[in-house]
Amino acid sequence: MVTRARRTARLRSIAGALWVCLALFPPAFAHEAIDRQIADLGTRIASHPAEAALYLMRGELHREQGDWHAAARDYRRARLIDPGLEAVDLCLGRLHLDAGRPKRAIASLDRLLGKQPEHPEALTIRARALERLGRNLDAARDFTRAIVAHRPPDHPDPDLYLERARTLAGTSEPRLEDALRGLDEGLRTLGPVVGLGFYAIDLEVRLGRFDSALERLDRLAAQSPRKESYLVRRASILEAAARPDEARRSYEEALSAIAALPQERRGARAVHDLETTARSGLARLAMPAGDEGPRSRPGTR
Repeated sequence: MVTRARRTARLRSIAGALWVCLALFPPAFAHEAIDRQIADLGTRIASHPAEAALYLMRGELHREQGDWHAAARDYRRARLIDPGLEAVDLCLGRLHLDAGRPKRAIASLDRLLGKQPEHPEALTIRARALERLGRNLDAARDFTRAIVAHRPPDHPDPDLYLERARTLAGTSEPRLEDALRGLDEGLRTLGPVVGLGFYAIDLEVRLGRFDSALERLDRLAAQSPRKESYLVRRASILEAAARPDEARRSYEEALSAIAALPQERRGARAVHDLETTARSGLARLAMPAGDEGPRSRPGTR
């Protein structure tokens, strides 16, 4: 019969191995090339051949290099040393997903989730695998479970909210309202994350709710000392809403803001792209009605 002390020690071992599996670049080796890290781990394994965690760590480095066979070999070795090591299924799930084998990823992750049903990383990877298979609603449910599985004071990564929203928006019958509600949940939980706010604006535009999109944009712009990118985005929303005079003013204000930047900032690629977008927008708006030819709705980014 397994004693409580042995069970506790076992759980700690598994938790430690999970941490190793998730740590792509251990702090002690962070400054070194992956090849050197793999060589150093080989030396450590030679001295400690019964440490499953070392094989998991080297397997993760092989996976990062795209060497699927070497990674799988190390994961299998870790499992031979410790057959109950659940971290192996997490690592295999990520490996199969990276290698473009989402069905096999799901099979590995299902084994882990059968024992730890609220494991946030396993749920996240399975959600991505389901999305690859076109099972968007199942993927969205797993993203939601992964979000819920993060207990305070730990917070979910903003990307979980973003990926869930994109998954819902990408269904055969886009669930834009559900996607938007999920983004708002993320904004309430995490605060004004720009990436979440921008995608919420995109969804408002897709729904034809231009005033709501502009309100969201104004709230984001109020937090930033730099206004040129927000002015360009505002102009594109106004242009999509068929409000050309307001759009023209916003493009002009964006160009004025760009002109006021120090020369070294104006030379940045991102600023150059904004300027090009603003000038293109003004050129479109200056065309006589009926002369612009085929025209797509301007982007909101």
